[in-house]
Amino acid sequence: MLKTKYQILFLAFIVLGLYYPALFSPSCSTDDSYMINNLLNMEDFSIRALFFPHGAGQYYRPLLYLSFVFDKYLWGLEESFMHLENVLLHLVNTLLVFAVTRQLLKLMRQEADNWLPLAAALIFAVHPINTEPVNWISGRTDLMAGTFVLTSLWLLLESLRSAKVLPAFLSGCALLLGCLCKEPALFFAPPALFLVLCYDRMEGLHQSIRARIVRGAAPVLFIVLGASAYLLMRSSALSSKDSGIAAVTKQIQAPPTDILNLARIVAKLTGFYLKKVFLPFPLNFGIVEVANLYVVPGVLFLLVLCWLLYRRSVSAFLVFSGFCICAPSFILAVSEMSWTPIAERYLYMPSACFAIWLVFQGSRLLKDRLTWAPVMVSALGLLLTGSAYATVSRGILWQDNAALFADTLKKSPNFGVARNDLGVALLKQGKKEEAYKIFKSGGVGNFQAASLNIAKVLIEEKDFGAAHKLLRERYKEHTRYHAKVLDMLVQVLEAQKANAKTPHESRVLNRELAEVICEQYQATGNPFYQYRLGLTHLSLDNRSSAYRCFSSAKAAAPATAHYRPAAIRLAQQFRKQAP
Repeated sequence: MLKTKYQILFLAFIVLGLYYPALFSPSCSTDDSYMINNLLNMEDFSIRALFFPHGAGQYYRPLLYLSFVFDKYLWGLEESFMHLENVLLHLVNTLLVFAVTRQLLKLMRQEADNWLPLAAALIFAVHPINTEPVNWISGRTDLMAGTFVLTSLWLLLESLRSAKVLPAFLSGCALLLGCLCKEPALFFAPPALFLVLCYDRMEGLHQSIRARIVRGAAPVLFIVLGASAYLLMRSSALSSKDSGIAAVTKQIQAPPTDILNLARIVAKLTGFYLKKVFLPFPLNFGIVEVANLYVVPGVLFLLVLCWLLYRRSVSAFLVFSGFCICAPSFILAVSEMSWTPIAERYLYMPSACFAIWLVFQGSRLLKDRLTWAPVMVSALGLLLTGSAYATVSRGILWQDNAALFADTLKKSPNFGVARNDLGVALLKQGKKEEAYKIFKSGGVGNFQAASLNIAKVLIEEKDFGAAHKLLRERYKEHTRYHAKVLDMLVQVLEAQKANAKTPHESRVLNRELAEVICEQYQATGNPFYQYRLGLTHLSLDNRSSAYRCFSSAKAAAPATAHYRPAAIRLAQQFRKQAP
């Protein structure tokens, strides 16, 4: 068997080789572009505001956001470097799977230098289900959470093996850090507590109740403290409204009929994700529908899980961990909190548990059947080769947004988000006619981003009336695209004003324009909008209001602002009209 250092080098070679194409991928129009634009426009930064904003929201992932802030200041949000970070995180997690498997073997008093750790790490490294979080910049949330959860598990195993307090304390800290990257990390706490209860039964290792209490007290204490610390931090940070907790509470308080439907959905998704972890194909970035037939394997799996928990074995722990970490995604499916209700990225952390479980099961089969060894090794080789090919092919697909969303649309033809993003990708490639055809098709959906793209087409075709109507409908919805809605509404109103046929029509448009520009100023505090508002008040012959706006713009505008000289001149010109 290769020495440990050579195994680590081999794993690094495999991961970096498989995901090398990711370095040449652009940012994805789904989430990546919006996040990068926000970071580029971020003028100041506060650690305290990041961790304790005292606001509202459904996600609380300050450590993840902090990593993106570092990207801004370290290498200016260069896409290739951001992709490289994802690849390196996946490499770290692969090595952690290797280390956790060795630690499990030590706890079970088996030889840690056998082939199991390398096999588990290789299966995790090449598993095609992991291509989405690794190739997608925004998928870093799963990678970082996975790093800390696996670290927490390694430290927990070390604490149980050595009966030392420090690893237990660090395990709780790692769990907290994982939760600050993505919420499902919190759901590793129940399996961690289960491990403390069942570790003594692993492969005939039996201890007295007193010995188990002494050895397990510190791990239990620090795991509970880590989870509690996250909940307290989240409660403080989202003190105005926690939409995530509210969604969970709503499902718990649902009527009995809704509970039965929720149980059906949970069973169906369990069966679907179970199939995905064993057979991930077809890979799809936008899964929106799951066949009801998956209810059957889902129910069977849940029954088997109950039996495994009763047995209190290492297999029970691994299967229970994968299920618990995946379970929060069920809430997303029923509450529509995410742009896609079902996703392959939700299986990133569970796939690590699956890889370790699979090699342990293979080892158990070979225990008394050594003649099967050549067959098992050949099967593993074929599995790894096929998975590696699929992983590389998928990575190459991610290099082209148009190809990625065309593939997504082929597999989910009714997914409006994918159709809209395909149009965006084609537009960036200069294929204007194809993009506009997609936006006008009516199949892009009725959500904000798609509506804005439809409005762009209407503006391009000078159908300002239809664009105005659409934007006014979206104006009522205060989503993350509201600022863009205001910008486009100003553009449309200016165009309509230029084509106004009567003074009355022009006055009505100017009043609406003043309302929109005023909201832009209130939202941003940018003095340029005060200058624009002053010009609009002049069109309404409201000179006193115009003077106040010009004076405000003059006082607040930067010395180099292009509109400042005009604001100064107009403020002086209309000073006499001031009240």
